[in-house]
Amino acid sequence: MSTSPVRLKTERNLVHMSTSPVRLKTERNFVHMSTSLVRLKTERNLVHMRTSPVRLKTERNLVHMSTSPVRLKTERNLVHMRTSPVRLKTERNLVHMSTSPVRLKTERNLVHMSTSLVRLKTERNPVHMSTSPVRLKTERNLVHMSTSPVRLKTERNPVHMSTSPVRLKTERNLVHMRTSPVRLKTERNLVHMSTSPVRLKTERNLVHMSTSPVRLKTEKNLVHMSISPVRLKTERNLVHMSTSPVRLKTERNPVHMSTSPVRLKTERNLLHMSTSPVRLKTERNPVHMSTSPVRLKTERNLVHMRTSPVRLKTERNLVHMSTSPVRLKTERNPVHMSTSPVRLKTERNHATKCTRTF
Repeated sequence: MSTSPVRLKTERNLVHMSTSPVRLKTERNFVHMSTSLVRLKTERNLVHMRTSPVRLKTERNLVHMSTSPVRLKTERNLVHMRTSPVRLKTERNLVHMSTSPVRLKTERNLVHMSTSLVRLKTERNPVHMSTSPVRLKTERNLVHMSTSPVRLKTERNPVHMSTSPVRLKTERNLVHMRTSPVRLKTERNLVHMSTSPVRLKTERNLVHMSTSPVRLKTEKNLVHMSISPVRLKTERNLVHMSTSPVRLKTERNPVHMSTSPVRLKTERNLLHMSTSPVRLKTERNPVHMSTSPVRLKTERNLVHMRTSPVRLKTERNLVHMSTSPVRLKTERNPVHMSTSPVRLKTERNHATKCTRTF
């Protein structure tokens, strides 16, 4: 790659790389990497990692992290983020976040947060949070947390966390985590760990641990955590965490976290995180992140990122980026870019740009 940009248009592939950023548009894939920031959009997956945070978008999940701008347009998804604001338009979802306020409009959900104040209106759920306290009344859910509020909205749960917020709205899931967070949302699993708090949302499980207490009442879920301990009793879910360890037992999910590690076993999901690494195994998805690297295996998707490199394997798509190089393999298209050169091979198209020209 040289100072001059390169644009290549094949059947369904568009590649543009100039200076440091790289953008690749395949059937449903979009890759953008600038400096330390990498964003990858596959069929229904979007991965963005910057410095420490990593966000993964699977089937119906979209995660966004601020600072540098990203624009992604898929079938029905539009993402725009500039500095701090984020606007996301999906089928029935609209997200806008500027500085601190966030507004999210889904089918029947409206979320607005400015500084410390959050209002959420769902089918039968009104939420209002001012300063620190949060009160949420849903069909059968009541959440009140003072000092450091957290709100999660899943099927019937809303969660929100203020200050430097990132909000993710999927079908019925919204997750926000800040500082050096790692977020992973698979079919029905969401894991969040930042500094000391750990939050895990499964089918009917919600775990939150932070210095301040959190109380969550859902259909059959009750969570109370004060200072460090957390106890959660759901239909078949029991969570107990004292000091730092957390143990969660759901239908087929056991979770144990001592000091820093967290282990979660769901139907076919296994999550293990010690100190910094996180490992998540869902139906067919394994995720492992140690220190900085993250490895995610979904149905047919494999993502590995260590420091700067990112590797994504989808149905027939393989993307590998280390430091500066990016390699993308789609149905019949392989792309390889190391340092500066970019090579794209499609059905009948072969483009290579190293120090030489096309």
